[in-house]
Amino acid sequence: MLLLEAHHVKHYVQDRLLIDADQLQIHQNDRIGLVGRNGSGKTTLLQILANKISPEEGIVIQQTACELLPQFKRTDTTKSGGEVTQEYIQKALVKAPTLLLADEPTTNLDTDHIEWLEKKLREWQGAFIIVSHDREFLDALCTTIWEINEGKIKEYAGNYSDYVKQKETRNIKNN
Repeated sequence: MLLLEAHHVKHYVQDRLLIDADQLQIHQNDRIGLVGRNGSGKTTLLQILANKISPEEGIVIQQTACELLPQFKRTDTTKSGGEVTQEYIQKALVKAPTLLLADEPTTNLDTDHIEWLEKKLREWQGAFIIVSHDREFLDALCTTIWEINEGKIKEYAGNYSDYVKQKETRNIKNN
């Protein structure tokens, strides 16, 4: 079942084309890891897919409930960063959206809480896209990797380790 699709999405930051995606589709039970260099547009893409910001061109069609777990959370002087992150995660999971977009969900979490989140997401009945620099986390959860590079999104089958192997194989063939 198709949960979300995006067509001809372009988004600029000043004169720089940050996102240039012809077509993206997210289906029921997709487990997508979104990777790319810092500043490549990962957070912006999640915000566009969640309809939090509008692209300059293109359209995003959500067929289902979608929840964005943001990277930047409110600061709270009475709680640690980990406690604030856990609170955001709990609120998102309680809503039980069919599609969860999670931007750096392991930020400020200790090992026990990362393992707790990993278990929750493994049991998750919906689809998700996760932005994370935690390679082990992506390996444990993802079955597809979307790489964003110079605005283009390329899809790789498998988890993060599979993605790295595919990139290495491609680089060897190109040299």
